[in-house]
Amino acid sequence: MDGIYDEYVEALKNEIFLYSSVLKDYECISIFFGGGTPTILESWQLLEILEACRGLFNLTTDLEVSYGEIRRKFIWKKYSCICC
Repeated sequence: MDGIYDEYVEALKNEIFLYSSVLKDYECISIFFGGGTPTILESWQLLEILEACRGLFNLTTDLEVSYGEIRRKFIWKKYSCICC
């Protein structure tokens, strides 16, 4: 079943890329994961999605990431992030 989740992450990253040219001039203050996504994906897969956003969008330094009802501030490190 992991293969289908990997395919989902890749498809989502492709869609993020498609929207990046339209949204590049906007500042992103929040990213919301919902609809079951946080519960089916591994943390490294969520991080891959966030890294794709970080590479393509203008994210604020105090970005808020929400998983349904859970909100976290993210502190970016070189290759990982830590929830505060």
